[in-house]
Amino acid sequence: MKLNPPKRAQKSETPVVPEAPPVDLTADHGKADLNADMQALSSEMGSGENVLLQTPQPSAQMQQQEPIDPLAPQEDSRIEYPQWLLELLPYLPDDCPPELILQLKEQYQDIYFVELPSGIYIYRPIMRPEHRKIVNTEGINREQIEEKIVCSCTLFPRLTPFDLRDGGRGTRAGTSSTLCNTILSSSDFGHVDVQPIKL
Repeated sequence: MKLNPPKRAQKSETPVVPEAPPVDLTADHGKADLNADMQALSSEMGSGENVLLQTPQPSAQMQQQEPIDPLAPQEDSRIEYPQWLLELLPYLPDDCPPELILQLKEQYQDIYFVELPSGIYIYRPIMRPEHRKIVNTEGINREQIEEKIVCSCTLFPRLTPFDLRDGGRGTRAGTSSTLCNTILSSSDFGHVDVQPIKL
């Protein structure tokens, strides 16, 4: 009896994969053209699978960030004024902003507000060396003393001798005398009928 030799398993031949044509990924073409090139490359390589260009997904941190709405109300950055300044605001003219009052308060500490028929005035007390220098000026008369005191100590509005003599900035005939006496009263020289408000 003749035995047939056992059949040997045939060696599987390794499939030859055709060399893929180069794909220029730096070329300026759209996503659809790039997908078509990748699918053609996949078919030639025999994988039978479509290769799709994956769009990068935003990270979790980027997803958590909420977009900024330019129309949304922003944080209130207004200055909170002290109570004494809030009470004064209705009396201040347009050319006297509250920020100016705060600057004067920081610079001079003791400042006063008084309302006369000619308008409102903000002033500081006169110091003794200033007063002595003015009243000891040679050849000065009472009217000039009043003008110098008023012009030196009035912080708003800034006054000049011309304003007091010729009615500049709305001053009247008695503005210089009344305002001078008010300044002297706040400097402990006596009392006047007009009571200023210390700020």
